[in-house]
Amino acid sequence: MSKLAGKTAPFNPGSMAPKDLENLLVGKEKEVSALVNQIATAAKEKTAPPQNLVIGPRGYGKTHLLNVIFHRLDKKKSIKKNLVIAFLKEEEHVHSYLDFLRRVLEALNSNSPDPELEKILQQIYDNPLDPSFTAIEDGINNFIEDRLLLIILENLGDIFEGLDDSGQRQLRAFLQESKKISVLAAAQRLFEPVEVRTFPFYGFFVRTYLQPLNEKQSWELILRLAQLKEDEPLIQFLETPKGKARAYAVQGLTNGNPRLITLLAEYLNEESLEELAGAFKQLVEISLTPYYQEQMNRLSPLQKRVIEVLCEKGNGVPLTVKEIAKRSLTTSQSISSQLRKMEELGVLFSRKKGRSSYYGMAETLWRVSIEVKNNKKGILPIVVEFLKIIKTPRDLFSGVMQADPSSKLIYDHLTCALREGINSLKEPQKTKFVSQKIRDICKALPKYPEKAESITKTLAETNQREWTEALLSVFKLIKKPKDKKELKHLESFGEIQTDDERGNLAEIIFKSWVSFAFQNFKTGPGLFFSYLKFLIQVYEFNKSDSSIFQKIYCENPFAIGLVAISLKNFSGNKESTKWLLKHANHKDFENVFWKTIISLSGSKIIFGDLMHVIENFDRKHLENKSEFIIVFLVNMLYFAEKKKALDQFLSLVGKQFSEIIQSTWVLYLALMLIQKDQETVDFWKKNKDIFLKYLSNLAEPQKMKDIMLSADAFSNGDSEAIADLPLEFRKAFQEAAKSSK
Repeated sequence: MSKLAGKTAPFNPGSMAPKDLENLLVGKEKEVSALVNQIATAAKEKTAPPQNLVIGPRGYGKTHLLNVIFHRLDKKKSIKKNLVIAFLKEEEHVHSYLDFLRRVLEALNSNSPDPELEKILQQIYDNPLDPSFTAIEDGINNFIEDRLLLIILENLGDIFEGLDDSGQRQLRAFLQESKKISVLAAAQRLFEPVEVRTFPFYGFFVRTYLQPLNEKQSWELILRLAQLKEDEPLIQFLETPKGKARAYAVQGLTNGNPRLITLLAEYLNEESLEELAGAFKQLVEISLTPYYQEQMNRLSPLQKRVIEVLCEKGNGVPLTVKEIAKRSLTTSQSISSQLRKMEELGVLFSRKKGRSSYYGMAETLWRVSIEVKNNKKGILPIVVEFLKIIKTPRDLFSGVMQADPSSKLIYDHLTCALREGINSLKEPQKTKFVSQKIRDICKALPKYPEKAESITKTLAETNQREWTEALLSVFKLIKKPKDKKELKHLESFGEIQTDDERGNLAEIIFKSWVSFAFQNFKTGPGLFFSYLKFLIQVYEFNKSDSSIFQKIYCENPFAIGLVAISLKNFSGNKESTKWLLKHANHKDFENVFWKTIISLSGSKIIFGDLMHVIENFDRKHLENKSEFIIVFLVNMLYFAEKKKALDQFLSLVGKQFSEIIQSTWVLYLALMLIQKDQETVDFWKKNKDIFLKYLSNLAEPQKMKDIMLSADAFSNGDSEAIADLPLEFRKAFQEAAKSSK
């Protein structure tokens, strides 16, 4: 703002250079030209002096307009000898008619110093208690001679209040009798002395109402401010669609109030959101909050209550006259006149809907500043409102990612603005925006976990997806696995209940971490990140890209199993089989693979996939793995529930495994039968004939059948059933029988 210092003064336009005032006159050129022409014509042609009242809420540019008119008239050479101006200071306080005349004389003497004026002023100071009004009025008329006296003054309502009824009558009489005094006054609204017939100034003034700036005018004002500041980047930015959109957003935020637009214009091209939030926060504290507090102080108690009612819910929704009256504890008739006056002041706006009139706060900034008083977060809402309106959710998202969380207050402003900005989007834009950020997380995984974490953290701030909190905990735990706080936080997601058959993604992330955590990954956490990416794609986009696992090998059987089952659930048998075969035929992972398929062989879900794996398995990896294979085959057997599946499985076993392994497997089943293992007993009862048929295909079919049939009889109490078996078999069966008791 340094380049604008001394050039713009939003709260004191009178201190600005005439050239700068002219340059920043936007949206009021017609009004200024009309008033200047009226006054200049009256001065030059000696016609009836015009009496004008400019009406507009605070900040609408009344002082600016009066100053521009003063400077234009003051430098008009054609009327230099025909016009004299008394420009009263903006905050003139008058307590009597005599005091008003004194202030007019002092203003005249300031603009056109003259000994006669000094003499009249001295008379007033010498006789303040018994003044001769006629002599003072004659002195003013004598000084004017045949010229036109233009009295420019602001806050006419306050001046008339100080004059009281008698003073107003004296002033009206003086103006009428003189016939060469023109008044150009300003007021925030119409007031009783100019509205009511019984008052002397009723119908005296021609009224000019100032309007708020529209979007185009607001943009023009901001552009001129940038040109005055010689801010070339801002000038260029304002010519872009994004720049115009921000200018239009400021118009909506301020309701076209030129003073507020001037205050906010400085920040439109600030791309660093941290700096923007900090600077705007300071602006709110130093300028805006006091400005609106002063506005409130000028209102009546009932008008203040109306504002409280309209700001209570914090959503800016207009209310009907009936609703406002009800909450203000008064009648609709009583409140209606107050609402109309507040609309004239620019405090409220109204709109018709059917037969009802709705009223709301005209300026968004004022509404939010009122809410600030009762908000524990201080000025955060007003800063958030500004950020949300002039920045797109995309801008805010990038800003939060770049912001320093240690600067907590600023960070809170940014994240809150982002959250509200996203929530304010309409569908499908909101879903599209969030989905794109989720895709960005997937793009970053597994190679760029830091970027993925940053996006996840920012998305988590918006409360759009519960799983982002779980994922954020995982990122932290990877860096610090024993962080008890994060472990406890992550565990909480394991308790989530959901109607979705697949489960809740946050819960699945927790279970995945349990499966992967503290394991030795051959490629670091790459598989885990790939797995998370896979899950996010499935849950968010109903898409399962199994190619993300193609180049990754894992030494953790639980992790392999988790991936295999997920592929089965979301990508089908083919992808699950490919994943398992890749590990099965990798020489470094033989033991890991067999541990994996043993754990998986107890799952109905993946039975078919394991069948395909065995069918395509490289037999050279079966050497010296009988201890794994036997357990695997037993587990698989129990889940071959249907006859067709059992036939296929037994056929595959006969084709793919050696006679030694098959014989060992049969003996193992016989021992389990004698031990009365329930799954083995159930299987034998149901599939006895099918299994005996399978045994017919082995090298020693009768021997295998005798083992199973003898075991069956022995398990049912026939001790003689094993008498014909070799000694080592009898001992094994007897030991098995003892262990079952």
